[in-house]
Amino acid sequence: MLSNGSPVRDRNETLPQSWLKHSAGIGIAEQSMPLLSRLIACWSEPHRHYQTLRHLQECLQLLEEWGAPASAAS
Repeated sequence: MLSNGSPVRDRNETLPQSWLKHSAGIGIAEQSMPLLSRLIACWSEPHRHYQTLRHLQECLQLLEEWGAPASAAS
């Protein structure tokens, strides 16, 4: 269990699975996959060699661990 009381996320969860899980909670509309595709393209640019897609997935994990209370997410 995470510090916020949430169950531990499956470490084999894919980036799209993580994205879909969290996009609604951060105010992104249902059609969030095009945004994820754009984010992946930007994150993968050569000058961002220090920020891998793994880093993006770790950011989503932190969002889950440190997530805002349900009342703040709406």
